[in-house]
Amino acid sequence: MKPTLLLLNNAYCPSVGGVENSIRHIAGEACGSGWRVVVVASDLGVASTQRSNKVSQCEVDGLTLYRYPLQPYSGLGVLNVPLSAEGTWTKRMHPGWAASAGIKSAVMAKAGFQGPRTVFEGTHGLFKGFSSDTITPDFSHLESFGGTWISAGLAFKPYTCGTMTQPFVDCALQAAKKLRLEEIEGIHAHVGEGTVHRLWEPLEEKRNPSTPYGAKFSVPYCIAIGLLDGKAGLNEFTEEQLSRNDIQSVTSKITYSINPEDPYPKDYVGWIDVIDIHGNTRPSLHFVK
Repeated sequence: MKPTLLLLNNAYCPSVGGVENSIRHIAGEACGSGWRVVVVASDLGVASTQRSNKVSQCEVDGLTLYRYPLQPYSGLGVLNVPLSAEGTWTKRMHPGWAASAGIKSAVMAKAGFQGPRTVFEGTHGLFKGFSSDTITPDFSHLESFGGTWISAGLAFKPYTCGTMTQPFVDCALQAAKKLRLEEIEGIHAHVGEGTVHRLWEPLEEKRNPSTPYGAKFSVPYCIAIGLLDGKAGLNEFTEEQLSRNDIQSVTSKITYSINPEDPYPKDYVGWIDVIDIHGNTRPSLHFVK
C-alpha cells in the first residue's frame, strides 16, 4: 500500500499564493515519489459555474482533490484566506500571527520547555516526513552562497496598495497629465492572466470595493485615485474615499482583457489604453516594476 499524504488548506489551484503554491509543489514531489496524495480545500478561486453546494471529488495532476463550499467570512477563512479575498483583513494578521508564535516559542524555551534539536533532520523530522531517499540531493545553489544577494533585486512600493497595482497607478498619473477627466470616455487595461482573480474579479467588487483594504487590491480603484488625486497614500484608502461618487464614476469606465504576452510574475507591467470622448485611443502607457 502506498503511503498517503493528506494536505489541508483553505485554497488550492487555481488560487495563487504562497501557501497554495507550496502545497502544489509538495503534492507534485510526493506524487512523483510514489505517494498517494489527497488534497482537501475550499472552492475559493473556482469559477462560479463550477462550484457546488456539496463536497466534490476529482482526480487532478495525479492526486485526489476534495473541495468543499466555503461560506463567506467563515472562521476557517480567518485561519487562512488568500490575500484580500472578499475585502477581508486577514493578510494583515498573518505576519503578527507568525511573530506571536515565534515569541511564544522563545518564552517557552526560556522557561525550560524542551523541544528536539533535530526537528528538521531527525528520524521523525520534517525532511523525513516530506522527502524520499529516491530524491537525489542537489546542493548546487551553495556554490554561489554569499555571492548572490536576493535583496539587491528588491523594489520599494511607492504607493500603499498591492504590488501588482503599482504600475497601473503610474499609468494613471501619466494619463492625468495628457487628458482632463471630462475628456475620458473609457479606460482599457491589458493584464496578466495570473492577476485577474486577485485584482480584477469579481469586477463589480473591484469597481466598488466593500472595504478600504479590498481597495488596495483593486486595479480599477487604484487607477481612479491616480487620475483624481494624483497619489495613492494612506489617506486614499479609507471608508470616506470608498463613498466618493467621482471615484465610482471613473471605475465604472474601466475594463480589462488578458494579454498573453504579459511577463507576470517575472515583471509587473502596467498597460492601459485611454479612450477620449471623440473615440480616439491615446497611446498605450507601459510601466514595469
